[in-house]
Amino acid sequence: MFQIGPLPPWFGVDQNDGGAAQGTDVGSGVTETTTATVTIKSTGTTQCVSVCCQFPNNTPVACPTTNPCP
Repeated sequence: MFQIGPLPPWFGVDQNDGGAAQGTDVGSGVTETTTATVTIKSTGTTQCVSVCCQFPNNTPVACPTTNPCP
């Protein structure tokens, strides 16, 4: 089980500019969800989407500030 931390967790989504994006969080605690939008650029290209999250009750994870995808 993971939890959504306080830092923007999404990379490779429409809402960012090469850095991290907040996404849309709904709920709290164990029922909290987060979503982000990804537009497929073109057929045959490679895209990477990642999300940074942490184990419950741990100090916030230091999420990267740029997309960790190659």
